[in-house]
Amino acid sequence: MLDLKEEGEIYVLDPTVRSELATESTVGTRVFFTAINRQNVLFLWPIRLPGEDGRIDEWNRSAMEAATMATEGWVRVASNMSLGAYEVYQATADLPDPEWPELSFEQILQIAFKDRMIESLDHAVLQRLRGES
Repeated sequence: MLDLKEEGEIYVLDPTVRSELATESTVGTRVFFTAINRQNVLFLWPIRLPGEDGRIDEWNRSAMEAATMATEGWVRVASNMSLGAYEVYQATADLPDPEWPELSFEQILQIAFKDRMIESLDHAVLQRLRGES
């Protein structure tokens, strides 16, 4: 992913482009979890993976823990600023299973990122980063 924090924009990078941008500080590897909330709203949850040194911050460590727990049942995730991590609460009620739409992961990715997929080094965002536009 290309994460432009100041602009509040994230982009998915095609693998062929990613290798060319590996040294960019705004580029990082994420795992995408397909998630759904109790209102049946589908979303992708990108969680940063550990860096080459194996280190990961508490926000992403706790997010990974939450996502893993959510594969077994409903969870609630709440940010705790003083803890510097998410707190995860497992549902205690007997809740119905989610109603997943019949979409492939690629279709979900296309819907979620629409025009925020970078498949070429000529993409306007990359040109802007290089100061070419």
